[in-house]
Amino acid sequence: MWLNANPFLQRLYCFTELVGRLTLAQVDAAQRMQFLAARLNLGVSGAYLRARMLPRNDVLSASERAVLEEQQVRLLEAGAEGCVTILRHQIDDLTRAQLDFVRQLGGLSSLPELASALPAPGALFSVWNVLGSQPGLVSARE
Repeated sequence: MWLNANPFLQRLYCFTELVGRLTLAQVDAAQRMQFLAARLNLGVSGAYLRARMLPRNDVLSASERAVLEEQQVRLLEAGAEGCVTILRHQIDDLTRAQLDFVRQLGGLSSLPELASALPAPGALFSVWNVLGSQPGLVSARE
């Protein structure tokens, strides 16, 4: 791809691509979170309104209220799992973008262990373990 281009322009292109991928990952995560929050808001609001419209004294309505409360709990648990999934996907996207940036600049040839440990989706922590075990590298957790 770069036969005899200016090295500065090569690095600039790689950095621009990195910034673009990081921005797209952030926008994607924000959009997914907003959609999840809207869906949770509709579900919880609907269950709350149905529970408020039930008569207060009836035994049948008490059991229906319990069912609606259980639905709200399940909705909130599913929302928490959705948030974790969205954040995990964002972290994977960010890690891939950064590792591709380093690879494009030719930096992975000096770290063969890291080159062989490029993450599959959901395998971010193996990369952090490799980074933490390299002498002279600062761990991201510090």
